[in-house]
Amino acid sequence: MKSLVVTIRSLFISLFIVLAGCSSEDDKNDLVNNEIFKKLKGTWQATLIEKDNITQNTSEHFILGISESKVQERLSYTIENNSYNSIWPSNIGMFFLHSQRPSGSMTRDDGVVIDYSIAEKSLIMYFRHSDSAEGGRVKGIGGNWKFTFIRVGD
Repeated sequence: MKSLVVTIRSLFISLFIVLAGCSSEDDKNDLVNNEIFKKLKGTWQATLIEKDNITQNTSEHFILGISESKVQERLSYTIENNSYNSIWPSNIGMFFLHSQRPSGSMTRDDGVVIDYSIAEKSLIMYFRHSDSAEGGRVKGIGGNWKFTFIRVGD
């Protein structure tokens, strides 16, 4: 009986050591997402807004604020001076990071997929917007959009 107790203890200790040493895929994703959150969060001022490679007006007044959300794999955003109400239909919302490619693509809460590239002080967002009239969309806004930002605050 004593040898059975010793064997069971040994098994539990071995199992604990093995499990403690393993990191799950979720842990790795959390680390990646935390790094992405750190890079993306802050206040971003648009320096250039383009639709189908044509520069749009009033870019310098468009401010995007990005902050962490309490919900995993999501970021909250706010917009100031939004003269692009049709392509950014809300001044507050969420970005959902893609688990397959979290460091270069996310989906806005209205379903628009945004590809992005980020450096320490710059952020570029690319997305295609359809010309649909559904959901309050305005005709004439469809096309390929590119927003170039500089970081103006943490």
